[in-house]
Amino acid sequence: MLFTIAFYMTYDSFYPGESFYADEFEKVTLRELPESAKFIFKSSTYPDLHGDYSSESTIKLSRADFKKLLHALNKDERITKPGQNKFPDDSSYLTQYSVKDDTRYWFFRQIDNESDHHLKIEFSKDGETIYVSVVVT
Repeated sequence: MLFTIAFYMTYDSFYPGESFYADEFEKVTLRELPESAKFIFKSSTYPDLHGDYSSESTIKLSRADFKKLLHALNKDERITKPGQNKFPDDSSYLTQYSVKDDTRYWFFRQIDNESDHHLKIEFSKDGETIYVSVVVT
């Protein structure tokens, strides 16, 4: 029984479940994951000794949820939009997290007193797909 518990905890640490990525979505958008969400791709690194890690997910939403989320983030003052000159000055960060080819809209969010947290969401031109990235450096 102890072996099973240890194995599960180790496996879950290296391959987190969808609830981890739903929490990452909420961290980036300050909103709950819509019920129509279906995870297409998930990837994360295991935190190093300093707690640094990254995660990314590709999520398919209904067209209505996609539009609703995009509209809500556009109006949210806590979310940084392109052209607001609030983006990190670290060019390596911007290079590492360049916008995907099929992205139409994208937003960043920074956490007060946690400048090492880089949160980003991108909205695909297809009107259904979003990309969520969290990097802690």
